[in-house]
Amino acid sequence: YGVTPLRALAAVRDGVLAGDEAGNVWNLEAAPNPPQASSAKATSAEPSLAPPVQTVYVCYSHQDRDIVDQIKPAMQALGLSYHDVESVPIGEKWSGAILQMIDKADIFLLCWSQAASASQFVREEWRHALSLGRPDFIRPIYWERPMPPPPPELAQINFVYYGVGKEGSLPL
Repeated sequence: YGVTPLRALAAVRDGVLAGDEAGNVWNLEAAPNPPQASSAKATSAEPSLAPPVQTVYVCYSHQDRDIVDQIKPAMQALGLSYHDVESVPIGEKWSGAILQMIDKADIFLLCWSQAASASQFVREEWRHALSLGRPDFIRPIYWERPMPPPPPELAQINFVYYGVGKEGSLPL
């Protein structure tokens, strides 16, 4: 079990994030016993840490607001800056502001559901994110089973199951 910090997964287990005080998030499935903070630094035998994620733009359908609201506290606990359509200042043109937030984000978290798959606004946001051509930028999650089919443009990206409630994972 080579212990590696996983920039792609922030685990939430019974309301507790799996990580250390240095801000590293650990893949509990690959390493059932996360290392102590003192051993978290990469050595020549371990892969180097990925650049830290600072800002996450969260894309979702407003019909899924109750579920998406569970994600924000986890991101705040990790010290991440969380942005979504609700972050647009009053009086600002929202479509331009959203595109700017997506452009500035380190991660585009796509919250995929039946409602999201039918939303024109969600489609415009993920298409803009895809057009940026940034590797590993789009991180989709879903909670409905079976997973709503992704559009062909996103079919090659791994969608991660987010178990609503006490246990889930966020691809950060």
